[in-house]
This record gives sequence, C-alpha cells and structure tokens, in this order.
Amino acid sequence: MCSGRIKRLCAIVLAAFSIFLVSSGSPERLVIYDSCDYLEINNVYKIDDETGEIKLRMVQYVWWEWRDSILVPVLDPNTRQKTGLSKQGSGFVVRDYVVVKNNNLKQPRIIRTALAKTKRGWVCIYQDFTYDIIRHVSVKWIVTTHTSYDSELNNREIIALENRNRLTRR
Repeated sequence: MCSGRIKRLCAIVLAAFSIFLVSSGSPERLVIYDSCDYLEINNVYKIDDETGEIKLRMVQYVWWEWRDSILVPVLDPNTRQKTGLSKQGSGFVVRDYVVVKNNNLKQPRIIRTALAKTKRGWVCIYQDFTYDIIRHVSVKWIVTTHTSYDSELNNREIIALENRNRLTRR
C-alpha cells in the first residue's frame, strides 16, 4: 500500500502536469472528461531485420469498454478462419486509442501523458493534438501488455472503426 504522503505527492504531480498541459498552448483549449472500463498500455515490438534484435516499435494507449451485445464473427473450428457468419456475443471492445510513442518515424513521436491512481481507479491525462484538447479519461483499471501485434487494429475485425463508441470529440 502507498502511504498518504506518496498519494499526496502523486496528486500534486498530476495537478502540476495538468496545469502545464493546459497552459502550454492556445488559451481556449478545452478539457474533455471521459470514462471507460479499462486502459491497455500496449507495448508493440518488432524484430529488426538487420540485427535480429527485438525493438520497441510503438506504445499505444487503448481504451476498452464492455458491450453486453455485439455481433462477433464465427470462426471455423478447424482452420480458425472467419466463415462469413456472425453470432450474438458480449465482451470488451476498443472504444478509442492513441499512439503515445512511435519509433517507426524518422523523428520518434512522443505524447506526454500522466497516469494517477484515484479512489475509483485511474485517471489518464494527455494532450490530444488531433482535436487541440486536453483529455481526462477515468478508467477502472490498467493493463500493460507486451506484444508483437497491434491489439486495437486486431479489434477492428470484431467492431468496425465507425461503430465504436469513441471518446468525446470537440
């Protein structure tokens, strides 16, 4: 368990970071509040063709929500390939995502984020450059994964981008 002193320090750091983000740009920048079930911090790796080393390709934050009713593709039990049919199901689906670190670019892109534990779960705060806003997203829990694939992209086979309940837009 964290001591009260550490919790206060975390709250102060989060507040300072939030003030920095809000003050570092246009004065009319909005703060948008959203919530999701959980946040996946997905570290995606690749094998370097020249050296054979495993290298970090990107880090993405993926927000997931539970859906009681979704249509999921039916897979052939032998081949695990899609049959073209769908069935009623339930489960977690991607709500939205942001790539916070991308090492595939000549100039690696990094989006500053702040994560803080709260009484009800976690809060993630970051600057969304696409919409020129500050995002404040509350989640119940956080999962950190290390994969060779993009979990957000894979989830598009379950629920298309246009059918997602995305984070609030400006």
